[in-house]
Amino acid sequence: MGRRQVHWRPSCRQKSIANGATDHALDGSPGCAAAWSPPRTSGGTPRVVVSYAVCGTDGYSALLNGLQFTRASTPLIAHVCHGASYASRFTRHSLGASFPLFERYNASRLHFNPTQLAMRKGTPSVLAAHLSNLAHCEASLAACRADRRGSTRLVLMPTNAVIFRVGLEAWVSSHLVSFCSFSAQCTDVDLQRGISALAIQMRDLEWRDAPPSRLRERVASDVAARNDSAAASDAYFGAFVRLLRDSGGGATSRGGGAASSRRGGGGGGGGGGWEARPVASMAHEGSFYPLRVLRHFVRCGVRGSLFEAALAQCEECGAPCCSLYDGRHATHGGVPSQPSEWQREVRGACTLEELLLPTFVFQRWAPLLDRASPPIVMRAWGNLFAMEAQVASRKANETILDSLVLHILANLEAHPHVFAVKTPRFTFSQSYRLLARVRGTCERHVPCTREDLHRDLDMFTVMSRLPRHVGFNMTRE
Repeated sequence: MGRRQVHWRPSCRQKSIANGATDHALDGSPGCAAAWSPPRTSGGTPRVVVSYAVCGTDGYSALLNGLQFTRASTPLIAHVCHGASYASRFTRHSLGASFPLFERYNASRLHFNPTQLAMRKGTPSVLAAHLSNLAHCEASLAACRADRRGSTRLVLMPTNAVIFRVGLEAWVSSHLVSFCSFSAQCTDVDLQRGISALAIQMRDLEWRDAPPSRLRERVASDVAARNDSAAASDAYFGAFVRLLRDSGGGATSRGGGAASSRRGGGGGGGGGGWEARPVASMAHEGSFYPLRVLRHFVRCGVRGSLFEAALAQCEECGAPCCSLYDGRHATHGGVPSQPSEWQREVRGACTLEELLLPTFVFQRWAPLLDRASPPIVMRAWGNLFAMEAQVASRKANETILDSLVLHILANLEAHPHVFAVKTPRFTFSQSYRLLARVRGTCERHVPCTREDLHRDLDMFTVMSRLPRHVGFNMTRE
């Protein structure tokens, strides 16, 4: 996400995100001061909507990947960052001879959010983009607008994750929410430790209900005891933990409880939208939440809160998160900090997409967590140049990223929740190119159906045929 697209200024660039979400008259919904009970099912399978926050040319590849590996009835919503244009290029004229292949996956279910926010990694803009997609869904898509009970699930999908198998809707709709009480230990593997360490790491990430895996038992134990020690002691998120602690949970309003009450958000302090404890951090990639929770979050966790200005990109102090963490008074070596220096000082506490929703769910929706699941995207940390060297040398039959995905496909009973893999700091095209063995020869390693292989080959065909200006760039950027 280019720095030139970031425009935090003293004046607001948009209306508050919170104002865009529909206030549905949910059955028996109490005020923000009360904890909500789990939603009642009204029969039938909940709908699933996939939310993308798109920036850069690789966004086209990710959207096509999402269309191919989701049901023809599953809506996709794409928020496109400020200054970029996507919708005009998903047309018959632009796609040319590849249009029939693209149309096969029912491209009419791809909806472009007309709101375009500036985006930058490590800032509240990532969560703001997904909340903007929520508002667009509430206003324009029947999957959200007609769902007054709020059972539809919204999946937050990154544009550099590669979905490699079908079926995510069945998994997401059968679980009430995504949650993990100790961040990366639920979703991350370190490929740089080598192939021998990969199997050990994957055993720690197994998710089974019966008999319960170690990961499943640990999350259940933390939820029962409201244990947040892993997240609360993580220095990367320290400023956020201190914010809730020092305010006594009174982050509900800028000036205290009175402002919150005037906005209809309940009382101040711990009785408002936030409590001092517990806190939670979780990878946002592949996380999912029912609309009922998201509506409650917007109404009681965002509106009138300290977080509202940061999400709306209208902080008077001029840098992301400076209104939350006293950035206007920050110094670096005795000199007032510049915005870039300020970002380094607050570290992960500004990545609100990793903090706000997991913490809100832990504090206000704990009854849902008995039927929770980790996010459906696995994050695989690796060295791009080392893996590209493997491909270039042709000495290895498969890259270590191949090995990871093939291990998941061969052990789905242990990793039923993993449908996509993301390599942080890699683009979609870089990760996709490193999965050559998975793309073309998976039937030699694991029981893949002909349909699975057909989808892979089709995807490669489409991406290789599309005109260069459309943005399917298969080379390293």
